[in-house]
Amino acid sequence: MLTISREQIQNMIRLELLAQQREIAEQIAAFEKKYHCTFNEFEKNLNVESENFEHWDDYMEWKAAMKVQAKLAKDLTELQYGNFKITG
Repeated sequence: MLTISREQIQNMIRLELLAQQREIAEQIAAFEKKYHCTFNEFEKNLNVESENFEHWDDYMEWKAAMKVQAKLAKDLTELQYGNFKITG
């Protein structure tokens, strides 16, 4: 039987969350480079311009990435402070 400690599980999950965080950061950076602005600036300009479906599609994807980024940061904090439960 294999024995895995709580600390080992915590480290594995931490590495997975960090990898996901890096992917999301790269996605957000690509949008910032494409539009030469932050998400908040893009969002303000989007409401001013006429309908541009590519911009709206990018907006939805960028907004989702921002939400995922915030959730990953929260999850990493919870993990760091040991606020997790192992089930099963």
